[in-house]
Amino acid sequence: MAIIGANLIISERIIHIAIFSFVLFLPLSITGAEASLGLALAIWLGQLIFAKEKPFTKSSLILPILVYLGANIVGVIFSQDWVGSLKYISSLWIILTFFIIINYIKDIKTIRRILTLLLVVSSIMGGYGNLQHYLGVDPESTWKLLGNYPRASGFFGLSLTYGGQLLILFPIAVSLSFEERNWRRKIWYIVSSILLFSGILWCWQRSVWLGAVGALIVLGGMKGKKFLLSIVLALIVVVSFLLLSSPSFVQRVKSIGDISEANNRIPLWRSTIRMIKDYPIVGVGPGGYSTGQKEYRITEKEKKTSWCHAHNNLLQELADNGIIGLLSYLWLWCVIFKVGIATLLRISGGQGYRRTFLLGAIAGLVGFHIEGMFEYNWGDSEVALLMWLVVGIMMVIAEGPGAEVQDEDKVLKADG
Repeated sequence: MAIIGANLIISERIIHIAIFSFVLFLPLSITGAEASLGLALAIWLGQLIFAKEKPFTKSSLILPILVYLGANIVGVIFSQDWVGSLKYISSLWIILTFFIIINYIKDIKTIRRILTLLLVVSSIMGGYGNLQHYLGVDPESTWKLLGNYPRASGFFGLSLTYGGQLLILFPIAVSLSFEERNWRRKIWYIVSSILLFSGILWCWQRSVWLGAVGALIVLGGMKGKKFLLSIVLALIVVVSFLLLSSPSFVQRVKSIGDISEANNRIPLWRSTIRMIKDYPIVGVGPGGYSTGQKEYRITEKEKKTSWCHAHNNLLQELADNGIIGLLSYLWLWCVIFKVGIATLLRISGGQGYRRTFLLGAIAGLVGFHIEGMFEYNWGDSEVALLMWLVVGIMMVIAEGPGAEVQDEDKVLKADG
């Protein structure tokens, strides 16, 4: 028994190392992040099978997750493309990120270390985006087709993925920068916010811009009228400066309302709605959109499009899994936001770091959904992995064993 206990302790240490490795690679390499997560999952599953005390933490989000996965399985059964659906189902393993976080992250010190590492690496990538934009260092390869502005894309090579990750983290950094009382940390959070914002700006993705603006407004609304006013004024100053100084920015903003643009979403959404009308209950099957959608392109403009997804999370769920999938998806997110907001309302003044993170995380997830009105970021693995990490930390704060701690200042001071 002693040997088993020692092995379990060693295993948990390895899982913690794997989690920090996962966080380190998340803004850098999907291969490194998935390998680290896979190691943690393998050990967790081993403990579930062999350990006497099962490492399985209860959460109000478990049932909605299981129902959502069940809706996808139903979609596979009735799929129009079994091979594509089975391949897609296998990609849903990244949802298990949530279970690793809620089972092995237990205290505020570990949460803080994870977030610090994540913000450091992501801020470096935000700074790297400036090099890509101003110096043309390895920008997204398609930028020449889209206008005279190099798109920052980090190491992903995709500006949407790069911007989508920064969008989730940016409100967290802003929230921490306003609430931090230690001036050294405060300056760091301000610098981090600026670097993340610049990365968002130079990814040149309009959906990411809209998500960031929406996230800041939501953050300002939750923090109070003065904060909201300062956010609105700052946005007006920044946007006005860019409109006056950057013709490329003006061109990009104008293109938001250009219905004649080649990549306009409206023809795509119309053909998607036609598909949904034919398969309203269970959809065409998860992962079957790109194959099934071709026959629903009627006009010449629609036929010229080559999108492999609906560029809208809700339409994508309806097309893939029908009303069953959409309702399970909406229930999942209703629980996430309900728990997050309820925790904000009950959390005490002595839990400043928890509250500050929750404010930023909720705003970041709202930004994720605003972007998701124009992109399928739910299906972007790099962005989804980060999203599940943030959701997992939210649920640890809300429902974990340390959720009842009333004064975290001493804990954080002891951590240095």
